[in-house]
Amino acid sequence: MTDKRIAVVGAGLAGSECAWVLASRYGLNVTLFEMKSIQPTPAQTSPHLFAELVCSNSLKSKSLLNPAGTLKHEITSLGSLVVPTAFAHEVPAGETLAVDRNLFSENITQILSSHERIRVEKKIITHIDELISDDNFAIDRFGGIGKYVP
Repeated sequence: MTDKRIAVVGAGLAGSECAWVLASRYGLNVTLFEMKSIQPTPAQTSPHLFAELVCSNSLKSKSLLNPAGTLKHEITSLGSLVVPTAFAHEVPAGETLAVDRNLFSENITQILSSHERIRVEKKIITHIDELISDDNFAIDRFGGIGKYVP
C-alpha cells in the first residue's frame, strides 16, 4: 500500500461516497475535510453529521423503470455506501426512497469516522492548492481533480 493520501473536500452525499469508495474499494488513504461544524449554512441543522439531507428526506424514485432508480441500483452494485444506508433507514413513501434523515446521516458519519483508511479533519479549505503536495492529490466536492499522483 501507499502512504499517499487523497484529500476529499466536503462530507456531503458526493464527498462521503467518494471517500468511502476510495478507501473501501481501492484501499487508498483519504483525508475527508468537513467545514460544516465550523461554518454551517443556514439550511444545515446538524453540523456534526455527514451526508445531511437539508431540503427533503427524499432521494427520488427507487423504481427500476425510472432513471433515478436505475442509477441507485447501478451504484449499489459498484459498492455504494450512501444508497444501501438510505435503504436501511427508509421510511414509507411509495415508489420514492425517503429516509429518516437523522438516522441516515448518523450512520454515514459513524461509518466514515471509524474507517481505518479515512481521517476526518474539520477545516475550511479556501483553495485546493493548500491540499496538494508531492504525496497527495485532492478532489473537491464538485469533482475537480487538483493533481494526479501515480
